[in-house]
Amino acid sequence: MSTQTTSPAVQAAWKTIEEWITRVHTKDIPQVVALYSPKDCAFWGTFGDHLRQSQEEVKTYFDSFLDCESISCRILECAGRELTPEVVSFSGTYAFDIVKQAGEPKQVAIGRFTYTVRLDPDTQQWLLVEHHSSLMPENGY
Repeated sequence: MSTQTTSPAVQAAWKTIEEWITRVHTKDIPQVVALYSPKDCAFWGTFGDHLRQSQEEVKTYFDSFLDCESISCRILECAGRELTPEVVSFSGTYAFDIVKQAGEPKQVAIGRFTYTVRLDPDTQQWLLVEHHSSLMPENGY
């Protein structure tokens, strides 16, 4: 996403999404989870079957999702909107390139996402309060 013509809030919140991608790529589960608000997050994982509403539940999802040989995430398209100076929403599509076990071929999963990122008043960090991800219908799921 180009943030050159967007508001300062969108630019600042976008850094959280970029950090999420980096942390997923390195499979650093505690650091991925730290990007979700400890107070009031809601998360529908791409391959999840229920809503997760705490950092512990988010961790359980990523314990499974990131249990692979390698993974990367590429943003394919994204639009960011400033809802308030402290709340930004991003919607778009991304691709996960996943190798489950060494020697296996890479699998590509295309998903759509919505992230809502809020500036935490206590820590002044932009944290995920809402994250919904699902496979694109053409994936056959």
